[in-house]
Amino acid sequence: MGWAMRANEFITEAPLPPDWDQSQFVNNRTSFKSRLAYALERAKKVGTGSSRVAMTIEYEGRPTVLKIAKNQKGLAQNSVEIDILDDGYAKQLDILIPLIDYDRVNAAPTWIQTELAEKMTEKQLCNLIRCKSLFELTQFAELMMGKKYYDYNSPQQFIDMMHREKRSEHNIETITNYANTLADLANSFDLQLGDFTKAGNWGFYDGRPVLIDVGFNTNVLNTYYAR
Repeated sequence: MGWAMRANEFITEAPLPPDWDQSQFVNNRTSFKSRLAYALERAKKVGTGSSRVAMTIEYEGRPTVLKIAKNQKGLAQNSVEIDILDDGYAKQLDILIPLIDYDRVNAAPTWIQTELAEKMTEKQLCNLIRCKSLFELTQFAELMMGKKYYDYNSPQQFIDMMHREKRSEHNIETITNYANTLADLANSFDLQLGDFTKAGNWGFYDGRPVLIDVGFNTNVLNTYYAR
């Protein structure tokens, strides 16, 4: 009875399109395949990975992103992403796509909804972040986390190298700020920074580069991807 009341409240408040059959998303007996098929008949797919499918849906007159899990890995990544995007400290870092809502009925959330970011190439991202590549950015962040990067043992050594390359102070300060933010995010939520070397995990929103996929942490890696 209590669960039914929560489900009804959810159906009333959910941002999913009102003409969708909400039972497809509140009934945990619905299969991954049928849930995805239902959504993809009604929404445009904008991306797919090994664990989730992203599509656009209208919400309050604007396009937004709905990510639906396609397997157990997707459920786990939804949970991780929700925890991060809904965290007050993480929001203050200004590097994450804003969360709109998520599946609050099922213990393992089947979907998550975020704002829509504009796609960017690695070159476009690096023009803003002032890095040579996203790999360079993530390696700089790992140095800040106490890890080694080739012959560099500290962030200061990496900064000295950028000075030797005669990069401008503005460029060095910009990439340093981004690397520091990534390191902070990874340390706080045990994220795998290697995922952020892919331009597809970034976007442009509200005048700045943001991460649009932060569901891959060490626990997900060890549980579903480690061999």
